[in-house]
Amino acid sequence: MGRHRVRVGVLAMLILCAGVIGAGAGQDDAETEAVRLAIRTLSEHLGVDEETIALDEVTAVDWRDASLGCPEPGRSYAQIIMSGFRVTLDVVDDERSHRVHVSGTRAVVCEQPAASRNHGPTAGRGLLR
Repeated sequence: MGRHRVRVGVLAMLILCAGVIGAGAGQDDAETEAVRLAIRTLSEHLGVDEETIALDEVTAVDWRDASLGCPEPGRSYAQIIMSGFRVTLDVVDDERSHRVHVSGTRAVVCEQPAASRNHGPTAGRGLLR
């Protein structure tokens, strides 16, 4: 009976560890997909090859509304928290860094710094990756 309990305990620990590792992998997958979408979006926006774009930084954020921190003048946006990523990219032969905000399957190239907007991520929710 004692051996059976030990086996069950070890099995339970393995299942728990697999769940924790799997949860982290899901976040990594979401981040990887966000970076891919950001690169593709910036490539189309600038008319450059994706191979000329390099990742600088990725930050997980919760946007305050559906504008993803990049509101267009004259448009209104759903007031809903949108989880996603702020992706900073560099392009060969371009001295500027470019920011692309991503949530799910939507990506927006942000030309203005977020500090000059009032639709940026909610305070304290950005996680530097």
